[in-house]
Amino acid sequence: MASIAGKEVLDSDFNKDRIRIAFNPFPEDETKRFAVQDASHLKDKRWIPDIAEIFKSDFKQMKFLSDYVKDNPSADMDDLAEIITNLKLYSESDCKYDR
Repeated sequence: MASIAGKEVLDSDFNKDRIRIAFNPFPEDETKRFAVQDASHLKDKRWIPDIAEIFKSDFKQMKFLSDYVKDNPSADMDDLAEIITNLKLYSESDCKYDR
């Protein structure tokens, strides 16, 4: 849950690091909706490079939706809004964490 909360964790050498999870709201393959962020997720506009941004208290959903659809014209804004809402609801109901 540290990745959702944007928290750092300790690696095996006790160095602090953040695990960033990328999210593709419209994957061609449902098994590839989430991934540990790498350079390809930063380049591909279909991916949200760090889902922690969605869970921040100052997240501006309408701006996010507008920007995403501008970068991905084939994406439906209503579908995207529902996907983001469901992602947030799942996290809040099933995966409690300390923000």
